[in-house]
Amino acid sequence: MQTTVNLSENAYQYVSGIAQMTERTIDEVIEETFENRFEKEVEMLKKSVAISSDKEVLALANLQMPEKQSSRLSLLLAKNGEGKLNDGEKVKLNELMQINRLNDLRKAIGIVEAMKRGLVKSVEELA
Repeated sequence: MQTTVNLSENAYQYVSGIAQMTERTIDEVIEETFENRFEKEVEMLKKSVAISSDKEVLALANLQMPEKQSSRLSLLLAKNGEGKLNDGEKVKLNELMQINRLNDLRKAIGIVEAMKRGLVKSVEELA
């Protein structure tokens, strides 16, 4: 998948310098940085969930974005698809997308932990 990323001049210089020193492309440096960050985030979350109570694990496994946020996200996604977002809406869409991604990650880890503990046998058992 290809995407375009806008970097500040400082960030570009930093990434460019690392790419030159390690004889890699800028794309490779950016990709590796994101993968490492995501991997660390997942491991920290897994450790946190592993020491959570059964009740907390089930709450994570059933996690849903609040209706108001979900509706706002849907509206902004639709407007984005039509190319009609203003700058403030673009910022809000990015914020809600990040929240949604983190919620999905938390929920997935909660589901795995709930199944591992025998709290549920399948995803269908969750609310």
